[in-house]
Amino acid sequence: MRQLGLTARATGEGAASLVGVFYDPVATILNLGSKFTGGSLDIQSFSSQVSNILNELGVPEPETETERVVNMIGQGMTAGGGSASLAKGLTNFFTGVSKKVSQIMAANPISQTIAGGSAGGSGQVASEMGYGPSSTCGIFIWWCGWS
Repeated sequence: MRQLGLTARATGEGAASLVGVFYDPVATILNLGSKFTGGSLDIQSFSSQVSNILNELGVPEPETETERVVNMIGQGMTAGGGSASLAKGLTNFFTGVSKKVSQIMAANPISQTIAGGSAGGSGQVASEMGYGPSSTCGIFIWWCGWS
């Protein structure tokens, strides 16, 4: 049962990271605007909000190194495959350069899913080995380009 919960968490957090691509910049702008005007608005990232909801629902969190790596692989696969599916769905709504970019993004969904999982896993392995955020990000980006 724990593995099912971990799979649900990886899928939910992976989908949240995909939504966060659009949501998080708006939240950041609103937070900065609020602070600039003396307000106290603090909108969390979409991924953080989903993680908090999953915690409240009692969905298990990855505890071991292996669970954390597998969780990031699942998140990466969900986001990679999801972005390809989203691009495919949006292709008909775009014209010109936007349409071409969307077509390129939708071209190889299986490759994107595998690359997303590989990148997520390699970045988490680097993190588990003690590399800092900059190194982990660099490994993640390098792996995305390689795969």
